[in-house]
Amino acid sequence: MLTSPRRLLSAALALALGVGFVAAALMLASSLDTSLRAAAGGATRDAKVVLTQDPDSAAPPTLPESYVATLRALPGVDRVRPVVSTYAGSVDDNSAQTFLVQTPPELSDRTQLLEGRLPGSDREAAVNRVAAELRGWRPGDTATFEVEDRQEYTIVGIVDAGADTTAYREMPHVFLTMEGIQRLSGRTSYTDLYVHGTLPEAELRNAVLAVPETAGTGAAVLTASEASDQRVREFTRGSEQLAAMLLAFGAVAVIVAGLVVANTFAILVAQRTRQLALLRTVGATQGQVFRTVLAEAAVLGLVSALVGLGLGAAAVAGIAPLSQGNPVLAIDGLAIAPRDIVVPLVVGVALAVGAALIPARQATRVPPLAAMRPQVATAVDPRVRQGRPVVALVVTLTGFVILVAGAVALPLANVAASLSVLVGIAGGLLSVAGVLGVGRRIVPVLARLLGAGLRRAGGLPAELAADNAVRNPGRAAATTGALLVGVTLVTMMTVGAATGQASIEADLARHYPMDVEVTSWELLSDAQVELAATLPDVAASTVLLSSSATTEDGQWVPLRGMEPDSAGVLRAPIDLGQLTDGVLLVGPEMKLPDGVPITLTGAERQVTLTVAVNPRADGLNAVTPATMAQLDPHPMRSLGVRLVDGVDPVGAVARVGAALGEVGPGVDVNSVAERRVQVQQMIDTVLLVVLGLLAVAVVIAVVGIGNTLALSVHERRQESGLLRAMGLTRGQLRASLGWEAVLLAAVAVVLGLVLGIVYGFAGVSALVSADAELLLRVPWERLALIVVVALLAGWLASVLPSIRAAKVPPAAALALGE
Repeated sequence: MLTSPRRLLSAALALALGVGFVAAALMLASSLDTSLRAAAGGATRDAKVVLTQDPDSAAPPTLPESYVATLRALPGVDRVRPVVSTYAGSVDDNSAQTFLVQTPPELSDRTQLLEGRLPGSDREAAVNRVAAELRGWRPGDTATFEVEDRQEYTIVGIVDAGADTTAYREMPHVFLTMEGIQRLSGRTSYTDLYVHGTLPEAELRNAVLAVPETAGTGAAVLTASEASDQRVREFTRGSEQLAAMLLAFGAVAVIVAGLVVANTFAILVAQRTRQLALLRTVGATQGQVFRTVLAEAAVLGLVSALVGLGLGAAAVAGIAPLSQGNPVLAIDGLAIAPRDIVVPLVVGVALAVGAALIPARQATRVPPLAAMRPQVATAVDPRVRQGRPVVALVVTLTGFVILVAGAVALPLANVAASLSVLVGIAGGLLSVAGVLGVGRRIVPVLARLLGAGLRRAGGLPAELAADNAVRNPGRAAATTGALLVGVTLVTMMTVGAATGQASIEADLARHYPMDVEVTSWELLSDAQVELAATLPDVAASTVLLSSSATTEDGQWVPLRGMEPDSAGVLRAPIDLGQLTDGVLLVGPEMKLPDGVPITLTGAERQVTLTVAVNPRADGLNAVTPATMAQLDPHPMRSLGVRLVDGVDPVGAVARVGAALGEVGPGVDVNSVAERRVQVQQMIDTVLLVVLGLLAVAVVIAVVGIGNTLALSVHERRQESGLLRAMGLTRGQLRASLGWEAVLLAAVAVVLGLVLGIVYGFAGVSALVSADAELLLRVPWERLALIVVVALLAGWLASVLPSIRAAKVPPAAALALGE
């Protein structure tokens, strides 16, 4: 086989792409780990001991200046660097925002001053780039922050805070001096201390622990190494999930590549049966022939794996400069661990050798004299031939039973979602394996059905394509199997994303039935209520009253007072006809029987109400304003708003907040509509990334179709030459190969769509809780795009083989030999 490298090029490409995916995932994980450890080490700088909040305690440590002075006086201590981290509200004319407050950072190659300077007095502040972009601040501006009382500060600098300063780079920060923090919050102690000294880490830690006051601080005393490890664990929560997801998709790519390579070797070994038999007749043993084929496969796997390693390294090196500033994926450069080289090499060689095992074994079982005859077929035990479909069918049915258990039975039994998902994945893998196993029976049947219509539409080339597609059922099944996996996964993610988004939006509408709720630091005025109803972005608005009460058994119940005619402001279709004076309208989550009396104790007195249960009113707990007045004469007043359908919620919320803020200060706009947009954007982003990753598997599958056609063209040279001699034109020959590729792709698409829709529904069902509303959605327009892309890809895979076939003159094609 190695004497004809062109025949192996497509298989090598498929293998290199699959191995490259695995190598890229491993190298990305190593690069992330190296970069994050460097950032964590930068946070401790050259400190030997770190005092920080105990992860097992909710209370922050108490580290006053007097304790800091005690540590500074210890033998072997050079200096102590104190740090404060707390929270405050940033208040402007129209809105409030939570900021992380810290003492000024030490500047480094990771944390740099973009404009101005660091604060030097208790009335100066610096902010990070996120805060500056959020508020539009520049040095010289005035900012107001609030913990208990509002305090004004002059912005004197903008800082690009790196990972050595904060673990939350995407959050707005304000940097104040210790005196400035004390003026804002009254805080007199630090939250973290970094102890620098000449003693080794362990000795200095023991010296700090020996200080009597240390036990009373409530702080965790860690060596710098321990603190770095803890910080790395905080940083890597998202990156580890990313690396695991990439490895999972790498596994998919490797499986698809394995199908392509196995099919390639099956064809190549079958074509070389006579050559291998000739070796047997001149003295080669079965074992020698078998080992020769495996050695060739090992060389192919090694070369492909080396190419894949290069592709993976190039991909990660290209990602590094694009990742700067990303809070989860921030890579300083390419870092390669030994496992990043060993694992892909082992995967590549093992995959190639494993793919060649069965074809090589089958070829060596044919007697030499029988193999020398034309059109030899590899003998297969009839019992094996009959037993394979039965086993595959049993595996398929078992997989679907397990899939239903994970998607339906376990969620109904309130089993943890993680277990339901794992069971569902196991069932999905089993069922896919079974479908691939029974493909030898299913694919020809589907190909004949689809080919019947193709014969009428495509003329003679289509007839030839329909016949050729089912000539070798095993080869057709193997060729479509790779693309089947890709289409199934793409369809599953597309349907799952649409179903998940619809279900999440329904759940948001059920628990947060209004698009926007407007509150104020001061009492919401009548002028603001009247203005809201006239705004062009507002479809409906109503005054809301908020308070709480307790039941006779001490259960706390949040209450919402609203008029019975305000259903138009609700996004969820909730009928407020049951809402009358003396009624408490609740959803099923409250677990109260419909029509029973309930006694609530409010701010003023006890009131007995009648429960009315509405299946869509979860989280509403509504009473009329008159009933609210009996429970609490002074409830919090807010404004419920429904936005005009189709309006951009982000812009609409900003305009509503700005308009109401001009009438009264301190308006705070809480928008569920923006959450819906964020959910949609998040799902779309994840889907885009996942489809991009799965595209590698689809490309490998398309390479497999092209490879099969190329090998089939070589195998059918004489037949093609005979057809050409009988009058078939070059164009018709090219068209027949194109139709054959499209027909095989269509079979994979049909099976992939069916399986993908089932798996998509099952996946979302396993993830959501039993009491959540599951809305099944099939995005037909996106599925139509998948069909078009898959069929087009199948046709493109036939272009090169068909051109090569058409170029061979009939006389040359009719000649014997390879």
